[in-house]
Amino acid sequence: SEQIHIIDCDRLGHEAYTAGTPCHQALLSHFGRENIASPEPPYPIDRSLLGRLVFSDPTLLKDLNSIVWPEILRKILTIVEEIKYKALEQDQNHKRPVVILDAAVLLQAKWNKMCHEVWLTVLPQSEAQRRLCERNNLSPKAASERLERQASAVAEVTGGYTWFEAGQYHSYKSPLDYAHVILSTEWDPECSQYQVEKSWKALQQRL
Repeated sequence: SEQIHIIDCDRLGHEAYTAGTPCHQALLSHFGRENIASPEPPYPIDRSLLGRLVFSDPTLLKDLNSIVWPEILRKILTIVEEIKYKALEQDQNHKRPVVILDAAVLLQAKWNKMCHEVWLTVLPQSEAQRRLCERNNLSPKAASERLERQASAVAEVTGGYTWFEAGQYHSYKSPLDYAHVILSTEWDPECSQYQVEKSWKALQQRL
């Protein structure tokens, strides 16, 4: 649908690492070219090296986020303005465009403050660990440590439990309390499709 626009924030993060950009230069300067980049010009960021470095130290992870997140936000706002301008030009029968931010760090980066709604997907920690091992070729221990750091970062922002703990306690301070719609990637595809379509129809009525 021309009404729906999906902004892939992970892709924008990859773009922020592009060699020669101000963000790329800031990363090399802060972490050291020899620690995070390929040895040959233009010294592209080696994401595996960078990941091992920052996920071994919470302070370094915060440093990375402080450099990359503002650049991602700048790109998000630029895209949103382009969408708004195009919608005004086309008029689209007065249909308001819907912009979806696909962002794993939505709460940590506090980008939810510029969203009308938050849709959250959840899954058990054991399954998240299995998928991370498979995707990033990590050991179970390394995957578990990475997930714990990411989950703790969410808890810092929400002032409560991590997303893995949220379903175990009666709390009003968890990521779930920020969500208008909650889905699970462990459901059968047909069930997920049904829930997404149902939630989308409800959203259409609220627009």
